[in-house]
Amino acid sequence: MTMKSSNDWNAAEDQTRPGRMPPWLGRVRRGLLHVSSRLKSVAGVFIAIVAFQLALAAFSIELLSSVRAYVAGESLYSKGQKDALLRLQAYVQSHRDADYLGFTQALAVPEGDARARRALQQQPPDRAAAREGFLAGQNDADDIAGLIRLFVLAHKVPFMARAIQIWTQGDAAIAELRGLVDAARQSILAGDSQAPAVQRLETLMPDRNARLTTLERDFSEELGRASRLVRGLLLGLNLGMSTLLAIVGSRFIRNTLRAQRHREAELAGLLNAMGEAVITVDSEHKVVLFNRAAELIFGTANVEALGSQVDRFISEDLSIALESPDAARTDSLHELTGMHADGHPLHLEVSVTQLRTSRGLRTTIVCRDVTKQRKVRERERTQLMRRTMELTRKAFTDALTGLPNREALAHHLEDTLATASKDDNALFVLFLDLDGFKAVNDTHGHLVGDALLKQAADRLHDAVRKQDKVFRVSGDEFVVVLADEVGQPIAELMAKRILSSVRQPYLFGDIAITVTASIGIASYPEHGQDARALLLAADAFMYRVKQRGKDGYHFGMPP
Repeated sequence: MTMKSSNDWNAAEDQTRPGRMPPWLGRVRRGLLHVSSRLKSVAGVFIAIVAFQLALAAFSIELLSSVRAYVAGESLYSKGQKDALLRLQAYVQSHRDADYLGFTQALAVPEGDARARRALQQQPPDRAAAREGFLAGQNDADDIAGLIRLFVLAHKVPFMARAIQIWTQGDAAIAELRGLVDAARQSILAGDSQAPAVQRLETLMPDRNARLTTLERDFSEELGRASRLVRGLLLGLNLGMSTLLAIVGSRFIRNTLRAQRHREAELAGLLNAMGEAVITVDSEHKVVLFNRAAELIFGTANVEALGSQVDRFISEDLSIALESPDAARTDSLHELTGMHADGHPLHLEVSVTQLRTSRGLRTTIVCRDVTKQRKVRERERTQLMRRTMELTRKAFTDALTGLPNREALAHHLEDTLATASKDDNALFVLFLDLDGFKAVNDTHGHLVGDALLKQAADRLHDAVRKQDKVFRVSGDEFVVVLADEVGQPIAELMAKRILSSVRQPYLFGDIAITVTASIGIASYPEHGQDARALLLAADAFMYRVKQRGKDGYHFGMPP
């Protein structure tokens, strides 16, 4: 930057007085057009980033919905497998056709999913056959398109590939079990209940049951890890885009001010033509130049501002900036508070440049009013936080009942178990399954079944205490976690209240439907030291109630 002589500085000040046409006005206009072009290009970048952010948000919602659908499908798959094994156990003991029919009906869910998987692994994938398979697996029709897309697009991605591999092993184990059962049934139908095929089935059934349970657990854990990984990646992408937006905005403002300061040095005599407020002060911080933009921003006329202390317009923190070693740097940037003549505050971005003239030190302060931009940034930041919170809420909420879902249960149990372990307290988990719910769907349709699930969820919520939490973990399975310090009597009282509430008739117009519930109660630390062990124990206790005739609860004895 060239040092001006005293006469040059006086000439520059004279040319900025009202009524004089600056001789370099054409150069200023060209400079303004250049700045306008930069604004348009940056605006295009902002529009592209915002559009991409919206597209990323839509993609995030779709992907999380598809992952949730796989988690829900896994629950149905697991339930079908467990029901099939229970009916098979009964068939091996009774040899009744009704038990065999129950076995095949329950097995239809995992077999349907297996057909869907094989159809999607074809080249090219058979989407129609996959849809039929997923429908047979009792997956929600609205989720099937997302299930197919996620499988086709991500089946080679490690987290999906591992889950599909476990899924394939589970299907193979079920197919092998189905073969053993069909061979044994031929002998049973022929009247030979002691045939080698029957004895082989009875011998291998416990091992196959354990194998399927292990695969189901591994598949569930893999899906859980995939869900958390996807959620973390999407959150990181959204945060990254918001950071990029902030960086681009910050660099745009910084570069604009830097270019403007360069033009100010080049056209020192035309400061009044600049769009930014330019205030020049002497060594005592008194105003010696106050351009037109400054008049507009601060609401003060030039003649009134001259001779005033600069802190009349900008906060006292400006004194620190003026006296700091960075004051002589053209890239020094500060965020300060200003004051309009009518009393309302201004948010300013301020740059400081110092020049030594024959009259002494002159400091030029270029101000930019960013009050509106700051409000816009705050609003955009708030909107981003709301979108992120909404995505998180959807990922942890069951869409049908509004209750927390399986993922939320995992997090809640992790927190409550940590507290219980720290405080040496007991923790009770109630695993609940509606008795006869499949018959409701078969007889009255899924719309009535969904309505019944919503009412049942409301009843469960009303039956427990305010401090307890209710979760929907699959189709007609719910989990209740009892909070605070409770004992077995309180847990059993809660189970009785739930049973009483659930068995009340459900009214749908002229239709009255009655279902009951089977509840398994597990406690920490007697039945498990972690969330998975507690849930498995409560699930097992619940099936004991099913075997005893349903509509009751079972509190297991410590192992």
